[in-house]
Amino acid sequence: MPEVREHFPDIENMDLGMLHEKRAEIMSRANGNYETLDDDSLAELLQIGRTLRRKAASPGGVGKTKKPKVETSLDDLA
Repeated sequence: MPEVREHFPDIENMDLGMLHEKRAEIMSRANGNYETLDDDSLAELLQIGRTLRRKAASPGGVGKTKKPKVETSLDDLA
């Protein structure tokens, strides 16, 4: 079974705003009901959702605060 990404390579190049617009466009055709969408539209929504999650996720470590590293010398221990 082919990967969804292979069918919609242009989605990877879209920014977050464009992805949200594309998703809204597809959903407007369905009037909010997923059952009325054809398979290609559902597959495109799947790829848009995956891309949105990946692009919206914060990169690893961002937002986390690290404890300051305290260096102790041998003189401090005595």
